[in-house]
Amino acid sequence: MKILLFNTNPATRFVLSQLEKGEKTLVLTDQENIRKLMEVLNYDHVILHYLRSDYFFDLLQLYKARNTVKRLFEENEIDELVYYHQAFGSFFNWIITYAHRKNVRIVYQRVIRQLEAPPYKGLKAWKCKLANKILYSTDVNPIDTGAHRPIPSLSRNFIQKNAIVEEKGIINSHAISEVGRKLFATINISVTDKTVLLLTGSIISTGQVEEMEYKEKIKMLIESIGPSNIVCKCHPRFTDEVELEKSLPHIPSYIPMELLTSFFSIYIGFGSSVLIDAARNGKLAIALTDYFQSVNPNRRVALHEYFVGDSVKFVKNIQELSFSIKDYVAKN
Repeated sequence: MKILLFNTNPATRFVLSQLEKGEKTLVLTDQENIRKLMEVLNYDHVILHYLRSDYFFDLLQLYKARNTVKRLFEENEIDELVYYHQAFGSFFNWIITYAHRKNVRIVYQRVIRQLEAPPYKGLKAWKCKLANKILYSTDVNPIDTGAHRPIPSLSRNFIQKNAIVEEKGIINSHAISEVGRKLFATINISVTDKTVLLLTGSIISTGQVEEMEYKEKIKMLIESIGPSNIVCKCHPRFTDEVELEKSLPHIPSYIPMELLTSFFSIYIGFGSSVLIDAARNGKLAIALTDYFQSVNPNRRVALHEYFVGDSVKFVKNIQELSFSIKDYVAKN
């Protein structure tokens, strides 16, 4: 049996394509929205388990979680483990190390481009490395993406020690389209060729933009486009939307936008990987990285590099935003 560590939303299409094969599979996740999605899809051949990933201050629960994983390995003949995350694996990284000790083949499938960033320096970085090593048997290289805390990126040493091989994941486009149609049919939202999908959440919480500036400029943006022309999709792990955003129609948080890209033509967001997917599929994808001025300079540079080559547009003001949308609608 195969184990899929489904703890990152960009892996959705790869995971569902695997599950379409109908083979008995053990799926582990630490995301509530992913658990909800899997429960709604209700595959007969999937064993779904929800496990927390962060046990920094709860050693008893960490001990119990380890025993749960050991029991799952004992009860099932596991021959391969596939994971998709580059960072924030925490306890799921310990599962990888345990699988290696059990002589299970371990595969990493890269689902998004690596976000390059300089090393995070100082006491926080040291604590991050030490905690991941002690609690999760994981070697990490803390990186600085402009947020208020180090991002625990998996180190090359971790990959080598666990004999991890990287393989290219395969997407079954027909299967994904069918799942998308099934899920979209459950949403009572009207969409036209002028409807804008606004990707919200996480921008304030992660310290990318000052709250006051965000409130003022997102209000200008919504009023410029028109509330009746906007549908929101909030980040599944954050709820830091301002009141005006909350008043707009929303895609349920448990449905990854990667499954619904065929239903929208215009996408606006800050740093979401959904923008890359939309641009690659001929949609209008607009990044707000330059629209907000209080962004950490390192973060702005990293996002420009992240989106380069994928036809994602950067706008600096409402005038550029409005022109991009009107031009796209006129041509399409």
